[in-house]
Amino acid sequence: MTRRFLTALAVLFAASLAAPSAGHAQTFKVDKFDIKGEGGTDYVAVEAATGHVFVSRGDHMMVIEGATGKVLGDIPNTPGVHGAGLATKDGHGFTTNGGDMTVTMFDLKTLAVLKQIKVGPVSTASCTTSRMTRSS
Repeated sequence: MTRRFLTALAVLFAASLAAPSAGHAQTFKVDKFDIKGEGGTDYVAVEAATGHVFVSRGDHMMVIEGATGKVLGDIPNTPGVHGAGLATKDGHGFTTNGGDMTVTMFDLKTLAVLKQIKVGPVSTASCTTSRMTRSS
């Protein structure tokens, strides 16, 4: 009897180690904001460090404060913009502009356009990854 009890106890112990433990779920607060503005929306991107949300609007990129919905700025002259890629370590953002086959490089702090780069036909997925790295 003691042997059966110890065997059953060992099986229960092994099963408890193998079973996934109940993790703590994250909680999120979701709000809906009417940010107005003209143009449709394609992709959005979020800069995690600041909570800024980059919303493509057809021919410009709106920048919104995620916590309040306040419009912080606008990146103009992005015809056919699909989305934004963010290189936070370098302090730069990039938009893919299908309308004129360019990429707009901008400063993440000031939102100032640094340059327009002519790239030719590109995939819309080129700047919609969650992580961008600089190549040397």
